[in-house]
Amino acid sequence: MTGKPRETAQVLEHLQRALSFTWNDRGKHGLPLLGFADWNDTVNLKVGAESSFTACLFGKALLEMIELARYLSNPAIIKTCTEYYEAMKKAFNQHAWDGQWYVRYFDHDGSPLGSHTNEQGKIYINSQSWPILAGFAPPDRAASAWNRFSNALIRLKASS
Repeated sequence: MTGKPRETAQVLEHLQRALSFTWNDRGKHGLPLLGFADWNDTVNLKVGAESSFTACLFGKALLEMIELARYLSNPAIIKTCTEYYEAMKKAFNQHAWDGQWYVRYFDHDGSPLGSHTNEQGKIYINSQSWPILAGFAPPDRAASAWNRFSNALIRLKASS
């Protein structure tokens, strides 16, 4: 085999590296930068775009890591992950809420996608469900976002 030697580390260290990568790869709203073809949406925006969905996945991963660190009695990981979680939750709610539901992305220029202000692609399910799963959405926003999505889905089914 040629090429770079393989790194070895414990699974816990790999998890910490993944969380650190996401934390250090954020855009101007403090949300994770969009990679190539974010999740399975195959949305490819210009460099600098941010993903609210990835922010929520990150939040959920942090909650899981905090739980694991409690089990392992590792206060350093608990502290770091809690700080990341609270900061991401704050940035998410400050920037991703458009007044009616959560936006899906911010384009490279800061324009929201998946907002009530957009002509097309106004609302995405992952942007409404994952803030609830990640514990980011306060109860009033969770209800509003989910109800708006449900109503949009009902209208879509009625028109087809």
